[in-house]
Amino acid sequence: MTNRKEFQGPKRRLVLAFDLGTTFSGISYAILDPGRVPEIKTVTRHTSIVEAGDSKIQTVIWYNKDGNVLAVGAEEPAESPLADDASDDEWEEVDNVTVFKVEWFKLLLRPRSIDMTEGIPKPNLPPCKRDIIDIFADFYCYLYERARGFITETHANGNLLWNSVEGDIEFVLSHPNGWEGTQQSAMRRAAIKAGLIGKNVMIVDAGGGTVDLSTYRFVESAPILIREMAAPGCVFQGSVMVRQRASDHLKKKLENTHFGQQRYIDAMTEEFDKTTKKRFKGTLSWAFGAGKLNSRGQQSFTYECALLSLEADADVLQCHCIFSDEVASLFDPAVNGIIQGIENQRQLAEPDAVSTIFLVGGFAASEYLYSELRGYLEIRGLYLFRPDNHTNKAVAEGAVSFHLDHFVSTRIARFTYGIKSHVPFDASCPAHQERIRLKYIDVDGAERLPNAFTAILSMGTATSEIMTCSKSFIRISHESDALDRIECSIICYKGILSPSWMDTDPDRFSRLCVISADLSGVPKRPRKGSQGTYYRRNFDIELSFGLTELKAYLSWTENVRLISIISGLAIHSSLNGPPGRQEKVSGFSQCCNIVLTALFDESGPASVVYDDE
Repeated sequence: MTNRKEFQGPKRRLVLAFDLGTTFSGISYAILDPGRVPEIKTVTRHTSIVEAGDSKIQTVIWYNKDGNVLAVGAEEPAESPLADDASDDEWEEVDNVTVFKVEWFKLLLRPRSIDMTEGIPKPNLPPCKRDIIDIFADFYCYLYERARGFITETHANGNLLWNSVEGDIEFVLSHPNGWEGTQQSAMRRAAIKAGLIGKNVMIVDAGGGTVDLSTYRFVESAPILIREMAAPGCVFQGSVMVRQRASDHLKKKLENTHFGQQRYIDAMTEEFDKTTKKRFKGTLSWAFGAGKLNSRGQQSFTYECALLSLEADADVLQCHCIFSDEVASLFDPAVNGIIQGIENQRQLAEPDAVSTIFLVGGFAASEYLYSELRGYLEIRGLYLFRPDNHTNKAVAEGAVSFHLDHFVSTRIARFTYGIKSHVPFDASCPAHQERIRLKYIDVDGAERLPNAFTAILSMGTATSEIMTCSKSFIRISHESDALDRIECSIICYKGILSPSWMDTDPDRFSRLCVISADLSGVPKRPRKGSQGTYYRRNFDIELSFGLTELKAYLSWTENVRLISIISGLAIHSSLNGPPGRQEKVSGFSQCCNIVLTALFDESGPASVVYDDE
């Protein structure tokens, strides 16, 4: 018997292995409990047709003409009888219903260098499935459901057991020895398309100046649809910060030596940036140069560059020698800052919602950064991946993809946006009583308080590309001309509170932009109030945040006509123009409704002026 070790992980986990074979497939699994020796088990129940104890699953899928799965394995679709004598080159048609039986499809994924053996049936894809990855994905999905059903039915408290590991499953996909990277990549894509891989991921883009963190949920795979789960984070601990700390450290270390001159410091810093920063892995490792153990038992290395002599004497060599713990101290602030950023993202997206993290960007090439982050995350049950192809261009390529594809359909507002406003005085409200000295009588006779903050789009709100958040406001004045042009400042609040007043956490408020509109073409009616005649303008402020940048709009109702539907006649009555007209309207003989139609073509366009502060 294999002498396996106890599982040392921090929490329960499930390992699920799928063997998708050419003719038969199988499923095995192991539940990893901390402190216990894992036991490998096999799924031996797949359908009601096959007797319990059979671990084989026929690698066969039945589809209808729309590409929907009718049956898998030993099951038979309701539309079709057994088809053992069906032709390999023709699809079945039973009672005018076309049924597609797909088998031997694994051979379609083989490398081109491997020829088909004579006598093996040539597999075909049905018209409804033109991509072999789709077939693999459907079968993987079936295997996953079979595994879930078997575990929940055969284990004590099976449902509770499954719920405890469902979000933390390691999938192992077997493949023939002759398969190469292309085939393995296709299998991974099929697993993702089947929904096996966690749908929530965090992207840590470690660049030169900043480390940007974003958390997404993959809603759909075809077409790709992604939603942001948390407001993006940013940490100012990019690779240039490590370079700067290295330069400062060298200046201090070589301060009273010949090599303390700036040109030597610059040369050594450049060498550190090009080589050491990427290769350094931590204690007892070195990036380049002649390594040796010092009196403290630590590995050391020397900086070699064109301006330094390799034949320097021992004293000089000791001067420009730096030890592993010193190099690590240059990276640690960045590591700690990124870890804090990851934890902030997890908290915003719910701690258990994300288990997969991708490290990309130029700074991701640092071996020390990767190993430190991986060590921290693995003991917490999180997976860190570092793609190996051109991740230093992730931002540029992502920017083009953003313009072309618009994969991210929902984003989270990072801050709260609104306007400074005046609110009706409420004597029963403690916050109003605190500001009673500011109370005034407005031109319409109402008691109001100034300096209020009205939020239109709150921090953490999920917004789509086409979604707008709006609030209605009024502006009143004794002077009619004062309302011909409306201007409003959009205020951004960057704190963690939900303030209703501008004097609450005032340092966190800033003016983002000014929006204005010409409403001189919209007639105004005089109103009577306790303070005399006044005029009033109603308008809405709308904010849109779907494409990463904020868009602000002023909207108003102009040239409204009332349409009264009475006994099939539409009677138009213009609020601002001449008497209305009548016209026949069909289909409304039993209705008595008031319909408002707005026309927006008489006034000048609204404009947005961004603040330069």
